[in-house]
Amino acid sequence: MEKNKIVISLVLVVLFAFTSAAMATAPAAPSGLASSTHSSGGSSTNNVITVTWTASADSALNGYATSWESSSDTLPWTKNHGPSATSSMSMSLADGSWYFVIRAVNNGGEYSELAYAGPFIIDTTPSVSSISPGSGETGTSVKITGTDFMSGASVNIGDTSVTTVVFVDSTELTATVPAGINPGTYDITVTNPNGKSAAKPDVFTVSSDNSTPEVEAGSEKTVMSGNAPSFSDATATDADEDDSLTYAWTVVSAPADATEDTDYTLTSESSLNGVTFTPTTAGAYSLKLTATDSYGAKGSDTVQVTVNTEGNTTPSANAGSDQAVVSETQVNLQGTVTDPDAGDEWTYEWTLSTFPSDSSASLTGSNTITPSFTPDKAGSYSISFVATDAADVASAADSVTITAYLSGDINGDNDVDLADVIVGLKVIAGDDDVVEIYLNRACTGKIGLAEVICIFGKI
Repeated sequence: MEKNKIVISLVLVVLFAFTSAAMATAPAAPSGLASSTHSSGGSSTNNVITVTWTASADSALNGYATSWESSSDTLPWTKNHGPSATSSMSMSLADGSWYFVIRAVNNGGEYSELAYAGPFIIDTTPSVSSISPGSGETGTSVKITGTDFMSGASVNIGDTSVTTVVFVDSTELTATVPAGINPGTYDITVTNPNGKSAAKPDVFTVSSDNSTPEVEAGSEKTVMSGNAPSFSDATATDADEDDSLTYAWTVVSAPADATEDTDYTLTSESSLNGVTFTPTTAGAYSLKLTATDSYGAKGSDTVQVTVNTEGNTTPSANAGSDQAVVSETQVNLQGTVTDPDAGDEWTYEWTLSTFPSDSSASLTGSNTITPSFTPDKAGSYSISFVATDAADVASAADSVTITAYLSGDINGDNDVDLADVIVGLKVIAGDDDVVEIYLNRACTGKIGLAEVICIFGKI
């Protein structure tokens, strides 16, 4: 009898434990996940991310299990935050797509449903867009513009490390040309502290008494596909008689569907006149010849090669004449296409390729023959034009330069001041022989007393 009582008691204990476990309730998942340092779905160089959340409503809350993962459905199992936590900061994350995943845990060891924030896309690779000035000697301060620069970024001129680098912001650095670097033309490389880097080739020339080679890649060529043009008219000279020159040919642009070693080949590329370029895909190609002297100074020039197939001729595009205008004035462009193929039709592509760094100008009608844009800042704007025929063969790109001036800046120094008034008065008095240079920079396209008064008003 006593033995039966013990068995019954054990059964009751097991049933109670089973019933209690079955009746346990999982905690509610935390809500309102958001990052104060990185927008969800957006790309950023910020590789340390903070996420906040609204606490789980559970009286028996024991804490949270969280982790940073590359997938939004990964379950964290280790509790690493207490019940009062409402935020978490990541470690330094590698470039890529990341999710913050979180589950609440109660005192009974029950986990909530998974909640997550993200994706947070991290990309710390910089880019270099422009260098100013493009040449200088030891001590020259060089402005480097681009994107995604990080504090502590380093700069190399060729293989030489620059010791004085100033981080201005994520789009600008300044670097001082160090002593001891040989004259020549070099790449500029920017490297972020995490090792991500970007280079702009052959963009800065360290100047000296050494002369830069003078290079002519020769006249434009037109050949049928499969034939190799001759580059016997390419020349390279150097004013320094003792300098020896080395040569390098490269293909700098090709039709969009042309692949190197499949649709074109380049051999003997270190020869001045013996290079062999064999294209099999029709379209416009651009080849660059670079000559390097004994001190590393480089000179280069490009030559266009037009490749035709039987029954089709590559079109030729002309972007029009360069213009000088007052900023905030609409510029209307007019392209023309030359194509001997009767009845051919073309598609057009205009690209605003260079512009002042603080400009937000954009093209309207970039796929028409007559696009337009409004230069919003003083400076130089370069627009390229490509025409593609019905056989999907594209012309070589042609460019037009638009120079925009401040209204009233008649001496063209990017500032409206007393000097402009003086030039205006000289023009009125007939003392200046180059009136036509100044007319398009005046307040109203002419220079008279009213314009001088207008310039006074802008000072």
